[in-house]
Amino acid sequence: MKKILKYTALIIGVPIILVLGVFLVQLWLLYNTSPPKLIISEETTHITEPLDEKGYVIYPAAYNERYGKGVTAENNAFVGVFTALGPGKFFDDLEDYYEGDEIEEHRQLRTRELHSLCSRIGIEQLPIEGDYFINEVDFLKEKFPNEGQVEEDYLEEPPNHMESFGLSEDELISPLRYPWKKEDYPLLARWIALNQKPLDKMVEASRCDRWFYPVEYDEEVPTQLIALSNDALEDFRSANLALLARGMMRLEEGDTEGAWQDVSAVARLGSLSATTRTLIDRLTANTILQMANDTAATLIADPRVTATQRQLFLAEYGTLPAFPPLAAVIDTMERWSALEMAIYLTRYGGYGEMDQLTGSEEADNKMADYYYNAFIDLNIVLPIINEGYDKLVRAAQEPDLQKQRELMDALEEELVDNSRNLWKKAGKFLTGRGRQAQSEVIAEMFLGLFMPCISLISETDFKLTMTSQMVPVVSALADYRDKNGDYPEKLDALVPEYIDTIPKDIFAEKEPPLTRVIGVILQKCASQRRILPR
Repeated sequence: MKKILKYTALIIGVPIILVLGVFLVQLWLLYNTSPPKLIISEETTHITEPLDEKGYVIYPAAYNERYGKGVTAENNAFVGVFTALGPGKFFDDLEDYYEGDEIEEHRQLRTRELHSLCSRIGIEQLPIEGDYFINEVDFLKEKFPNEGQVEEDYLEEPPNHMESFGLSEDELISPLRYPWKKEDYPLLARWIALNQKPLDKMVEASRCDRWFYPVEYDEEVPTQLIALSNDALEDFRSANLALLARGMMRLEEGDTEGAWQDVSAVARLGSLSATTRTLIDRLTANTILQMANDTAATLIADPRVTATQRQLFLAEYGTLPAFPPLAAVIDTMERWSALEMAIYLTRYGGYGEMDQLTGSEEADNKMADYYYNAFIDLNIVLPIINEGYDKLVRAAQEPDLQKQRELMDALEEELVDNSRNLWKKAGKFLTGRGRQAQSEVIAEMFLGLFMPCISLISETDFKLTMTSQMVPVVSALADYRDKNGDYPEKLDALVPEYIDTIPKDIFAEKEPPLTRVIGVILQKCASQRRILPR
């Protein structure tokens, strides 16, 4: 029996000792050999310049150089929008996040950031206080806090945008899409009146032909693209909603030219601001332009708009800046953010150094420093990350919605499979491929964490295409109505006299077809405002 136990112990123990020995040898070799130096190339860093003093790519500078080329304070719509909104949001939350001396310290830091931003866009530093846009929440809190329409919970935890005015769910979209009178929504009318000057600045800014919101960075302090703030544009969507509401108020007052000026300004700003830094910012621009399309369709169909005006409005709408392709944002800032973060972890010593840079008291994390410095080879990690983003870019470039969905689904399934197999790759560490295996694992982890799920964002792009195509169809319907006294039973009756072709509805299988969407708009105009024949 003792012999059996002895042999069993040898059979089990020897392999364990050998595996542990290999593991310790791997650790010793990695600890005493530095990883290869990062090779700057399109395969690894995607772009090869500009470089800092130590030879690393400065991604924020690359963004500013690429998108700021040829931009001036005179042709940059962002400048006008920023001067209309003001810099107050840079300092709004200091008391919420800091206390004591920290408040003044961060106030000075944000003042420097504001000065740097103004310098980059070519203007004098804006004063903190001024005749800037007042969003609906601040308006209710500071100007009319005791209005009977506004319940207490709106002020304690205000919902988004127009809901703050106490509008019901059914009324919520009405002032943005249909003509309305001041007496219908008195509080909304007072808010718009208070913001006349900044709204006029927004209209003026929309006449520019470029949009450049630079990335703030300091060459002496590591900057993470993934941590970009959007303080300068926090009220951008709210101001555009105010412009749409003002346009519909002007339409009800008979000022068709003024109404179109406001609505078309929102459409131009939505298109221009899509040349932006992140997918989230781009999604905001998409939403703004879709709302402008809906409102423009209502305005063009209104009988108070003459046929001549309608043609001029439609021609101007056709000159809107092209909405940038989704693939362009993925191929720059989204890809660069992931690459920069991977470099950041190795360049600055892993999590320990990250804690130090962010002011954490737990900065001395030598285990994390050791792991990232010893185990990771960026020349392995970065090409894998780039390969994943290449696939995402190709999927985003697919013009057919159904094929794009298939590509997206396949890519997401691949990411899920990779995450399930990470333990297998990590096991290669014991077979003599320590740095290679761990680098592959880290690369797959980065793809799983940082690669955006763009399926929904992509579908909003297709919806934007449909709402943009809706505007000329509604114009053709209005022309038909003016000539025949009523609307046609089918859209086919518009071809070819009023419009060359009816756009294909790419959402016919999942969403209401284009015909029904247009019909709903016209029906609501007729039933709610009595301005169109039923």
